[in-house]
Amino acid sequence: MSVLSGDTIKKKIIEDELIVDYGLIVATKRISGEGDYSVLSPTEMALKEIKDKTRRILPGPADNYQEDGSEIIKIPYHDIVLNSIGPNGIDVRVSDDFKQIKETSIGYVDLYTPPEYVPMEPNEEGAFFIQPGKFCLASIVELIRMPLDVMGQIDSRSSVGRRGLITQTATNIQAGWMGNLVLEIKNESPTPIKIYPYDALSQIVFYSLDITTTMPYDGKYQGQNRYTTPIL
Repeated sequence: MSVLSGDTIKKKIIEDELIVDYGLIVATKRISGEGDYSVLSPTEMALKEIKDKTRRILPGPADNYQEDGSEIIKIPYHDIVLNSIGPNGIDVRVSDDFKQIKETSIGYVDLYTPPEYVPMEPNEEGAFFIQPGKFCLASIVELIRMPLDVMGQIDSRSSVGRRGLITQTATNIQAGWMGNLVLEIKNESPTPIKIYPYDALSQIVFYSLDITTTMPYDGKYQGQNRYTTPIL
């Protein structure tokens, strides 16, 4: 196997639909003549607003419009995705689909009965808090379709892991799988961790198989998506 370069990942996204659906639209205000914003492209402004938590995620087509006398630029989310590609991987972002295990009447979970998950509620800012030692699931925004000659491995981003947040336990994405990945999140820090939808918690590294597989993934997680309860 060999690691795919960022250039190859971008080509597979654009030409081969490695990512089928990118989620919604990011809206950002056009700002000029003030500070560093004057030299940023609309996509760079949207990335900065996402990082600074002042962004808005909107449905609908990517048409600009006027609001309170300011021109609002709507950026297709795939532009954000293409700007999240690194030398040999890509960042992926959580949606607003967070779930946690429901406490059972018998007081434990076994390996033979799927646990019941219940939705987590965000605070008034739309953020989710993961308490110390707690575990939850969260779907990512991007809908991925793996080629038959590529596999992936998902890892926590270093800046996230250094805050005590672990975002995977099952790391492999098999050739032929399609769906929204479900991250298995654990807070290993002594304090709560605050997460916003569209935060980039994880990164995927893709590997080219030596030959195209004739046995693509066809298990129970095939086709899972962020609009339904994750298949357990």
